[in-house]
Amino acid sequence: MEIHPSASPITASTNANVLFNKPESQVYLEEHVNKAINRIVGLVDSEKEEIALRASQDIVDRNRGKAIQTVQQNSNGVTLQLDLSGSTITVNPSK
Repeated sequence: MEIHPSASPITASTNANVLFNKPESQVYLEEHVNKAINRIVGLVDSEKEEIALRASQDIVDRNRGKAIQTVQQNSNGVTLQLDLSGSTITVNPSK
């Protein structure tokens, strides 16, 4: 793919959107998507366990959704609670 050196990211994005919406582009992409799907399905039977596992995970993730991942975050922050119920607030007029 050739990129014009003076094209801004917005121009490039707009041009890409126009290109991908052309019927001939959709046909081309659909042909390659089917090829990619068949390739992944074929890799499920690979003799290399790592390849077969990754292909299987990819198929399951795309059809059933990825497994939920829990994230634990620890923080050493400080919680500050102020009780201002007995305080008086004085507002100074602008000078």
